[in-house]
Amino acid sequence: MPNKILKSRQSQAINCLDCPSRPLCITGGLVHKTEIEEVNDVIMNSITLKKQKHLFHAHTSMKNIYAVYSGSCKEYWIDENGNECLTNFYFPGDLIALESIPDRTNLLSVSALEDSELCVLPLNELYPVMQKHLNVLKRFIAITGNKMRNDRSTKMGVTANERVSDFLLNIISRMLERNQTEKNIPLPMSQLDISNYLGIAHETVNRIFKNLKDQEIIKIENKMMTLLDLDELERLGRLDYSLK
Repeated sequence: MPNKILKSRQSQAINCLDCPSRPLCITGGLVHKTEIEEVNDVIMNSITLKKQKHLFHAHTSMKNIYAVYSGSCKEYWIDENGNECLTNFYFPGDLIALESIPDRTNLLSVSALEDSELCVLPLNELYPVMQKHLNVLKRFIAITGNKMRNDRSTKMGVTANERVSDFLLNIISRMLERNQTEKNIPLPMSQLDISNYLGIAHETVNRIFKNLKDQEIIKIENKMMTLLDLDELERLGRLDYSLK
C-alpha cells in the first residue's frame, strides 16, 4: 500500500456538514448552509497518510492547505546539523500550511505521527469563496489568529517544569475541544518530539514525566495520558487554560 493516497471525499462519504471536527475547522461557526456547502465543494479530495510518512517537505511548491480529518501530524524544519526542530503538532480540525500561503512555498515539513486522513483545500478555489462570503473569510482569519496564539503560549514557561506542564495542559485543552474526556488524553508524539518542540533536553523531559507519574499527577500508557490530578498540574504550569 502506498504511503500517501489521494482519494475523492465523496467516495468516502466525507462531508463538512457531518464532520465531527467541523466546530474547529474552517466551516466552524458558519450557520448558513450555503456557505458550508460552497466550502465543502472546494474540498474535493482527501489524503490518507501512513505513520511517519510526509504530507510535504520544506522548500516545495505549495498549492493547498490541509485540514486534519483524523490522526495527527508534526511540523518541523531541519537545522544545519541535520536535526529536526519541531514547530507544531496538528490534530483533527486543525489547518496545516497557513504560514506558507504568502510565498506559495512550503516553509516547513509535515509528517504523520500516526495513520492520518487530511482534507485538501486548494487555495485557488478557496479564495473566491472567501471573497463571496465574508463569514468564511472571518473564520479563516480567526483560525490563523488562534494558531498564532496557541503556538506562542506553549513555550512561555520559564522553567522546564513549567514548559512541560503547560504543554500537557495545552494538549488537554485542545483534546477537550475535540470531545475527548478529561481523564484520558491521546499523546501520539514521543518524549523526544516533546523535548525537541519545547527546546529542553530529552533527559530533562524524561525526568519531569517520571516525577509527574511518581506524584500521581498523570499516568501514560500506550500513547494515552490519564489525568489524575488536574489541580496540581495547573499549579505547576504558568498559563491558565480554565479547564475546570
